Amino acid sequence: MPRSFLIDIQRLARQSGRAAALVPAAVLALSAPASTLQAAPAEKKTAPSATATTTATSSAAKPKKDAAAAKPAATKPAANAPQAPEAANASQASPAPAATPGEVVVLATRVEQPVDSVGSTITRISPEQVTRAQRVDLRDVLLYSPGVNVNASGGRGGTTSVSLRGNRSDHTLVLVDGVRVNSGMFNQAGIFLAHAGVNSLGGVEVLRGPQSTLYGSEAIGGVVSVSTGRGEGKPGAAIYAEGGSFNTFREGFASQGSEGPFSYNVSYSREDTTNQRRNNDYSSNRYALRVDYDVCPELTIGATVRGQISMYQEPSSNRLEEFGNNDPDAYTNAESNVFTVFADWQVNPIWETKLVLGAYDERYAFINPSEFNPIPSRYIADSGNYSATWQNTIRPTECFTIVAGAEYLWQTGHDNSFKWSQANNEALFLQNDWEVIPNLHVTAGLRYDHYQVAGDALTYRFTSSYHVTESDTKIRASYGTAFKAPTFLQLYSTSSFALGNQDLRPEESSGVDFGVDQYFCNKTIQLSATYFHNEVSDLISYVSGPAFTGSYINRDRARNYGLELSASATLFENWKSIAAYTLTESFASTPDGTQRTDYIPRHMLRLETSYKAFNCWTFGAGLDYAADREGTDFVPFPSEKVDVEDTFSLRLFTRYDVNEHFAVTARAENLTDDKNAAQLGYPPLGRAVYGGIEVKF
Repeated sequence: MPRSFLIDIQRLARQSGRAAALVPAAVLALSAPASTLQAAPAEKKTAPSATATTTATSSAAKPKKDAAAAKPAATKPAANAPQAPEAANASQASPAPAATPGEVVVLATRVEQPVDSVGSTITRISPEQVTRAQRVDLRDVLLYSPGVNVNASGGRGGTTSVSLRGNRSDHTLVLVDGVRVNSGMFNQAGIFLAHAGVNSLGGVEVLRGPQSTLYGSEAIGGVVSVSTGRGEGKPGAAIYAEGGSFNTFREGFASQGSEGPFSYNVSYSREDTTNQRRNNDYSSNRYALRVDYDVCPELTIGATVRGQISMYQEPSSNRLEEFGNNDPDAYTNAESNVFTVFADWQVNPIWETKLVLGAYDERYAFINPSEFNPIPSRYIADSGNYSATWQNTIRPTECFTIVAGAEYLWQTGHDNSFKWSQANNEALFLQNDWEVIPNLHVTAGLRYDHYQVAGDALTYRFTSSYHVTESDTKIRASYGTAFKAPTFLQLYSTSSFALGNQDLRPEESSGVDFGVDQYFCNKTIQLSATYFHNEVSDLISYVSGPAFTGSYINRDRARNYGLELSASATLFENWKSIAAYTLTESFASTPDGTQRTDYIPRHMLRLETSYKAFNCWTFGAGLDYAADREGTDFVPFPSEKVDVEDTFSLRLFTRYDVNEHFAVTARAENLTDDKNAAQLGYPPLGRAVYGGIEVKF
C-alpha cells in the first residue's frame, strides 16, 4: 500500500465538502453502482460481441461462457424499437435491453460474469442507452462512465484523448472487438477516437484501475472495450438522414438479422459539416460489419470489420498569440480499420476454447500547404497491430473458473523521422475466480509479457466482492499492477528535436480501489461509491537539450486518487435517469517539483433523464459539467501553468415514432452556448440544432 494513501484520503475528505455542493440533491437521490448505469425490468437478450461484451438474463448459477460463445435467441420484431440517428442498431428487430438484475459483463475477467460477483469497478453502456439519447460519437458515449475524461480539441473531428482516473491518455487501453487500437507509434487511440461512431454497436464497457494482468501494455488507467453487435431476429433494414447547424448532414443505412445458423449486422454512415470556425470542414465515412455462423451448437465462427475514413481541416489554435494560429490551409487525412476472425468451441462441459485473429491498420497525414512553397509540408504516421489470442476457460466445479491463455502481438510503424520499425510481444496470462462461500468471490491473476525491445513485465491483480443478499448490497475491492511499453517514436525517432532512446524501460503502476454498490426496488434504483488510488513510476518524459534538441528518458512519477459516484433509476417502466460524478486529484512529479496534471478536471458531472410516452414519443435532457482544471501555456517563456475555464453544456433530444416504419428525430446540443475551451485555444461548437428522419423496412 502506498505511504501516501492515508494522506490522500485526508485531502479527499477536505474536498468532499465542495463535491457535495456540486451534486444536486436529485443526483444524490438517484446515485447508482459503478458496475452499471441503467436498470430496467428483465427484457430480451442483447446481441453479444465476438470478443468483448454481452448482457444476459441468466442467473449466476448458470455456467458462464466466453463472450464469443454467447448466442442470442431469435426474437420477434418489435413494432416501435427505439433507434438512434447514427443507426447504431437501426434495423434491429427488437430493442437492446437495459441493465437487468442478471446483467453480465465480460471485460473484468475475460468471461461472462454476473455484475453481482465482480470485484473490479466496471460500467457497461448498452446500445439502447446510446440509441435512446441519440448519441452519434463514441467519445460522448464514454462520458456515461464515472472516472472518464474526454478531451476533444475543437469541433467535430478534432483530436481526441481519453483518460481514466486522472491518468495520461496513453494509459488508457482501447479494444475494438478484442483488438487493441492503441498504435505502436504513440500508444494512444486518439486517431480512432476522434472519428469513431456508434454504428452497429453491441455495447461499451469501461473497466477502471490497473488491468495489465489480463490485457497487457497501456492498461494503467483501465480498459475501454467497444463491440460490434451480433445480428438477431428477422432480417430488416433502415435508412436515415439528419441535417442541422453548421451545414451538417448525416445519412446512412443499417441492416441486421439471422437465418438459421447464419447471422449478420452491417451499417454505413456518412457525415459532412463545416463546423464553426474558418477552415474547419469535416467529412467522415464510418462502416461496420459482423457475421456469425453456428457450425454446430458447440462451435461458432465469425468475422468483424469496423473502421472509418475521414478528412479534417485543422485551423489550429484560435489564440492570436500562438504560432500558427487560425491556419487557413492545413488539413488531416485519417483512416483506421479493425479486422477480426474468431472461433469459439465448447470442447466439453467444463472446457471452452476461443481463438481470435485480429488486425488494426492506422494511417494519418497532416498536410499544410503554403503560398510561399509549392510543395506543402507533410507529417505522415502509419502503424499496424496484428495479434493472435488463444483463451481457454475451464470450470472444474461451480465454484472455480480458470482463465488461461496466450497472446502474440506484432506492431509496426513509421513516421517522417524514422523508417518502418517493428516489434514483437509474447504474453501468457492466468486467472482464477473462486467462490469461497456463497456470494463471496475472490479473483487472482498473473501475466508475463516479453517485449522484443522493452524487455519483460510481470503483472498481477487481486479482487474480491461480497454480495449481501438480505440488503442487496455489494462490497468490493481490488489491487493490481500495470505497465506501458515505450512507443516507436520514443525508441526510434532520428529527429534531433525528439531523439529516440532504445534504453527506455516500461512505465510501471500499482493501484487500489474499494467501493459499495447498493440496490433498491429490485435494482430499479442503484447507488455506488468508489475510492481509487494509483501511482505510476518511471514515466517516460521528454527532456529538452541545447539548441532545440531533446530526447526521452524514464524520470517522472504520477499519483492519482479520488472518488467516483454514480446513479441510475427507472422510476417507471419508460422513465430512466442516470448520473455520474467524479472527484479526481492528479499530480505529476518532476525534478522541478510536483504539479497538477494538465487538463484533468477536479470535478466532473453528467446527468441525463428520458421518458417514453404513449409508447411512441421519447424525449429527454442531459447536462455535462467539468470544473477546476489547469493547463500549460507554452506562449510565454518559460511556459507556465494557467487555470482553464469551467465548461457547462445542456442538451435536449426527442424522437416520435409515427408508425413501425417511420420516425422523426430532433436534438439540440450545447444550449448554454458555452464557449469555454476544454483545451487552450480550441473552443467547442456553439449552440446547435439537428433534425432527422428514419425509415425501417
